Amino acid sequence: NPEQMPDGEGKDQEAIDLLVKGGQYYPDSATYWASAVSVLFPLAKSYQPTLFPMLIDWSIRVDQLGDATQKIRARLDIGFAYRNLKDFENAKVWFRKVLELDAQNPVALRELQKLRFLSCFDVLELLFLRGPDVVLLALLLLF
Repeated sequence: NPEQMPDGEGKDQEAIDLLVKGGQYYPDSATYWASAVSVLFPLAKSYQPTLFPMLIDWSIRVDQLGDATQKIRARLDIGFAYRNLKDFENAKVWFRKVLELDAQNPVALRELQKLRFLSCFDVLELLFLRGPDVVLLALLLLF
């Protein structure tokens, strides 16, 4: 009912509640859950990262219920959600799952490449934070 829709700013929780309620009416609809994720993902990314676990759950529903195209989108969404939560290992798992359905998916391939680079960068950053002795030791072990 359009009259019951939130009119915008400051009504985030109202929108979330309506999406949850809609899910009660369409629990087995991959299309519904995919739409709900696409509506809330920008909110989670920009303002409410606490929404990411819920979005992961909803995307897993899409992955279980949907067709191949919906599964690919859901797996990408899950990977992005984990990346935003800085859970890079789970992000890699889900981006790899995309490749199970579409071995040449450019988004999944690009994100896996970014995560490989990020992992290397994190290791280097950790080493530098530990001090020059640890960096020297690590370099000696590498060569």
